[in-house]
Formats: sequence, C-alpha cells, structure tokens
Amino acid sequence: MCLGGTLLLAACVRVAVEARAPEPSPTRTGVTTVWVLAWGLARTPKVTAECGDTHVHKATVHTTFPGFLLGLVTLGFVVPARVEYICAAKGAVIEGAPPPP
Repeated sequence: MCLGGTLLLAACVRVAVEARAPEPSPTRTGVTTVWVLAWGLARTPKVTAECGDTHVHKATVHTTFPGFLLGLVTLGFVVPARVEYICAAKGAVIEGAPPPP
C-alpha cells in the first residue's frame, strides 16, 4: 500500500530547459496543455510563447500520473503534457559597452 502511494506521487515526468541570461521577467509567464498523438507522428504540438521582443528564459514540460496512465493504456498513442514557460527580461545596456547596432 505504501509502495503504491509512493509510485502514485512520484510517477510524473518533468523536463526543463533554461537559458543562462538575462534574468526572467516575473510578469510574463504562460501555461498550456498539449496533446501528443500517435507518438508525435500525426502532428507535433507547438507552443507559441507570448514573449514580445524577448526570448524564453525557461521552459518546463511535464506530465502527471493520470496522463502517464492514459499514455500507458493507449500504448503511447495519446499523451497529455503541460508546458510552462517564463519569458526573459529585456536586456540592459552595460555601462561602458558599445551601443547595440
């Protein structure tokens, strides 16, 4: 019983990609759920980050235990994934550096 509870809580998959600079913007974040169908062969899900003129500082993709079970039951044909992203702050000019082109 304890083993089943531990597996239930720990059975999510999470992958994160993070840029080194500049620091993240606390005001621009986004979350969406994508559905991967036919192992990504049918249509690759795409997420458009609304970051304006900056880039994505950090992106995290994870699935929950119910999503994992759905993938297991469908042999990976249908797998939901939650995508979270944080936009980078606007770059600042470093004192003494040449102006940008």
